[in-house]
Amino acid sequence: MTTPLAEPLSLGIVGVASARARYSAALAALAEARVAGLADADARQSRAWAREVGRPGLFSSAAHMLAALPDLVGVVVALPLQEREMALEAAIEAGLPVLCDLPFTCDFASADALLRRAEAAGTRITPALPRRFDPWFDFMRQLIAAHEVGVIRHLRCDWNFPIGGPFAAENGDDPDGSRWTTLLPALLAQIADVSRWWLGEAYSVSADIDSAQYGAGALPAPRGGEALANLIVSHETAQSTFHFSRARSVFPAERYVATGEKGALELVVSAGERGSSVPLPLVRLHRPGQKSVLLPAPNPPPIPIGAWRSTRLLQSFINNDPEAPTATEGRLALELVHGAYLASREALKVSLPPRRTADLPS
Repeated sequence: MTTPLAEPLSLGIVGVASARARYSAALAALAEARVAGLADADARQSRAWAREVGRPGLFSSAAHMLAALPDLVGVVVALPLQEREMALEAAIEAGLPVLCDLPFTCDFASADALLRRAEAAGTRITPALPRRFDPWFDFMRQLIAAHEVGVIRHLRCDWNFPIGGPFAAENGDDPDGSRWTTLLPALLAQIADVSRWWLGEAYSVSADIDSAQYGAGALPAPRGGEALANLIVSHETAQSTFHFSRARSVFPAERYVATGEKGALELVVSAGERGSSVPLPLVRLHRPGQKSVLLPAPNPPPIPIGAWRSTRLLQSFINNDPEAPTATEGRLALELVHGAYLASREALKVSLPPRRTADLPS
């Protein structure tokens, strides 16, 4: 006799535009979950996505959805930064776990208050840190931990990304109103988590962040692109530097180089318009006086890497996997985000955790 499959778990999603860009392929691949409700003020976007995810209930707000759907097992919040706090509060009040983009809120005080309320309610807030589930990022972590090139002294990240809504939506920003200053905190949180994952705790940050806003509703960026943020982060035995820029390229270019006493490890995630002679992502080993070696990195997943990350992230959230990113890890990433803004504004190196919080919306 065949054992019947368990019923898929019911999820509610708040914020359709960004959630559709990031999680649509993941939800199609997950048999253990179904979308029971979509909450968004834009009914047109909700109706369009509902046809693809099994015609869930449509609601104008998180509160309305939670009141109407008592059988939900979790909530995914993919709203713009200024709107996240209200949705998080509603989910916590309902006693439901939440998967939410970083930053959770605009300041530390409200984020900490939400984390305390979630703990008191016996639920959890999981930060959306999909690179934790990328096999190439994990491969780099293993090589660094094994001292493949000795103790790492410096990590450099160069991230050049396209101007436009799709990239913003896939990385935790509003695709219709994306600006540099609202996208940057989401990207910084991702990189802050990667640097801590690879190099250990961050102790201080210096930064130079361009406050000009580009994108929808703002002046267009120069045709050649522009450098918009540079960060230097100190760890116990290493330093990491991050360079962010935007350009009118079709694809993002994302590259990491970890340098130790015996050489360097290079991870190329995407190469922008330059292309590559070998499939990406790739990991190279560089040693002084020797030709660089392409390392046998993990086999590519059966679906595109972005969809794979999101699928694994959702899976870990639904199953309350011990490997899922924790709220504490999310908060540590936010310390670096706020510290970077303070350091840029005051032209000072800021110790972490920062003693004050930055006003992210301004």
